[in-house]
Amino acid sequence: MALTKLTSASMPTGSVIQTEKTVITTPFTIALGTDTDTTVTGMTVNITPSFSNSIILLTGQIMGEHTYPYNLMFTFFRDSTKLGQPSAGSRNVGIAPFPRTYEDTDTNSTPNFVNFQHHDTPNTTSQVTYKITGNTNQSSSTTLFVNRCAGDGNDSNAMERGMSFIMAQEIKV
Repeated sequence: MALTKLTSASMPTGSVIQTEKTVITTPFTIALGTDTDTTVTGMTVNITPSFSNSIILLTGQIMGEHTYPYNLMFTFFRDSTKLGQPSAGSRNVGIAPFPRTYEDTDTNSTPNFVNFQHHDTPNTTSQVTYKITGNTNQSSSTTLFVNRCAGDGNDSNAMERGMSFIMAQEIKV
């Protein structure tokens, strides 16, 4: 039986050519300024497309809580280009809002998470950097507690910890 070497050029349309990911398990906090896309620390991934017409499927997950329970949006950036919903007046735009669970006033336990996807066609075979940003339009800054609850004591099983990630997958067109 002959052995066939499969290359990305011979792969069928829709095949995943490569996957790059960054996983963050360390708990930390970050200040999100008003009306500013702030990169979530560590939530970046680099990918070098094999073909200029490839689709890059992006998947992101942020686990945690934040101090102000409204209007926190997440999105992806390709280098310095914001992806997703275009600007629309004074609206806070992005790809996905951070959901709320349990009680709006309970930021000491019962964390939330957002999992979102987007597809991009960067039209290049050069390295591209993708990142996840958070943006709030509240009048004061918001603290984002990543991979942890706002309350983070070891004295309660209700103060969960988790993980966050960003993944880029090149899809052949």
